[in-house]
Amino acid sequence: MRPNLTVLRAALNALLTDTATIHRNTGRVEQNEDTGLEEPVFDLVYTGPVLVQPLRATEVGIGGVELVLGRYDVTLPAETDAATGDKLTVISSAGDTTLTGQTLSLTDVPADSYQVARFCKAERST
Repeated sequence: MRPNLTVLRAALNALLTDTATIHRNTGRVEQNEDTGLEEPVFDLVYTGPVLVQPLRATEVGIGGVELVLGRYDVTLPAETDAATGDKLTVISSAGDTTLTGQTLSLTDVPADSYQVARFCKAERST
C-alpha cells in the first residue's frame, strides 16, 4: 500500500521553520563594475521554508591554507527545484540565528518518487 504522501508532506512541511533562497549558476558571467572581475550569474529558483541542521565541521588544508568545512542536513519541501551545486542562503532561522545570512552549497540532492521531503546535504567553507 502506498503512503498518503499529501498528508505526510503537509506534516513535514510544518516542521520547516527556517526560510531560505536557492540560486542556480546559469553558466553565464558578467563583469563586476566595482572589481572589474568576471563573476558567475545566478538565477533565483526557490524562496521558502527549509530546515537547516548542522552536522559537524571538518578542518582541511588546501595549498597551505586551512579551511573549515561545515556540513549540514537541509530539508526542503518535496516539490522544490533544487540541484547539486545550487547555493542556499538562509534568510531566517528560528532555531539558530547564527545561520541567518549563511550561504551553503548543496552537495547532494537525491530524487525519489515516494519522497516526503527533499533531504539534502550541504557544505559551507570558511
